[in-house]
Amino acid sequence: PLPGTRPFHAQHKAVGVGNGRVGGRGGGNAAGGASRREGAFGLRATEGSVEGFDRISGDVYCVSDIHTDHTDNFELVKSWPDHPDDVLLVVGDISHKPDVMRRTLTVLKEKYRDVFFVPGNHELWVDREREPESDSIQKFEQVLGLCDELGVRTKPALVGDCWVVPLFSFYDRSLDLTCTKPELLEAHGGHDLSGNADGEGASEMLNEWAQGFERWPWVDFSRCVWPQETRAMAATEGEVEEGDGSFRPGQYPQGVSRYFASLNQPRVKAVSQHLRSGLGSGLITMSHFLPCRQTLPDWVIPSQQRLDLKWVGHGAAAVSVKFSRVAGSVLVDRQMREAAGGTGVHHIHAFGHSHRPKDFELNGVRYYHNPVGKKKEREYKMLCEVPKPELLFSSTGPAPPPEKEVIRYWELMGVKPPPTKKKDYTKPGASSKTFF
Repeated sequence: PLPGTRPFHAQHKAVGVGNGRVGGRGGGNAAGGASRREGAFGLRATEGSVEGFDRISGDVYCVSDIHTDHTDNFELVKSWPDHPDDVLLVVGDISHKPDVMRRTLTVLKEKYRDVFFVPGNHELWVDREREPESDSIQKFEQVLGLCDELGVRTKPALVGDCWVVPLFSFYDRSLDLTCTKPELLEAHGGHDLSGNADGEGASEMLNEWAQGFERWPWVDFSRCVWPQETRAMAATEGEVEEGDGSFRPGQYPQGVSRYFASLNQPRVKAVSQHLRSGLGSGLITMSHFLPCRQTLPDWVIPSQQRLDLKWVGHGAAAVSVKFSRVAGSVLVDRQMREAAGGTGVHHIHAFGHSHRPKDFELNGVRYYHNPVGKKKEREYKMLCEVPKPELLFSSTGPAPPPEKEVIRYWELMGVKPPPTKKKDYTKPGASSKTFF
């Protein structure tokens, strides 16, 4: 568990239906209907389905970024305890290799009765040598097809009295710390438009740290291939203007975040309607990518909307600022809050991608990131040394949050960030070997 987390043991399981999956990708629709549930947590749940969505039972556990193409991670996953009556949320980044994905999901399905999954960026990498005509949307469809084959859920379901809503996502520039376009910020949650960061010369410093991004070895830029249908959706969100020298022509995905958001909208609307009608007392939304700037690794005070330059003024500042350009999208935050429908239900949003644990509440939502990450990150205590799925929700309600918010895990562990190898990506011919 994360430091300061109080132990929580559910005494009762929600009573629900079995694992029937009839039609529909990523979690089929059982026949029949379900009446409105009365009462609060811990009462008997209605058996059946809910107008197109399965209703199942079990405590809900969560983990992300398990990267089982690393042998030590796969062995770690196999060592996790069995929870044959419970549900696991896997928030992206298992592997870019289909055989590793199949093997990993099979192991997890043997440990948990139900598994939910959303693809991360690694799942969207394309092997151009083996499949020169393939693109990342086709790879995405293949991943969903594999999940459907294995009985892994990728669409919403009601677990006891808590909705679980997978959200497909990608990144755009709405979390980019160097981006201060008023129309973009206004479109993405009303950030303070008077400036991007506190402190004299802050914007200049952030732009300096972002220098060399066009040569930054982010693997997505070489392994993801986007078709015209995503580029055609580019608008304010994430658009890189022609002539912007901080980006290599064709380097940055255009319109991808909006494409995936469009896939989510019907499910978001449907769940919101159910919650507003009184069906469900809890909500867990899940996306691989970060939903707002406050979930960035170096955003220290979530309630503060403007960046304090001191937060990123460390040895890895250049990496932190560059990462903000590939971190996520506030389209996720917009959709997850739309799913809640203004009902005030207990709402947890689980995300992944950054490999930096987070657990804090902001504006009525608990933001949660529980990554496995890489072995070296665990050795540096940048994240939990022995990670495992953690409980988020049970039949008695949401698991209690930690006594102290998790913002910078390594600081809770009493360590400083590890030194990073400095590379000058501003010079032509700089190394393109990734360290991610």
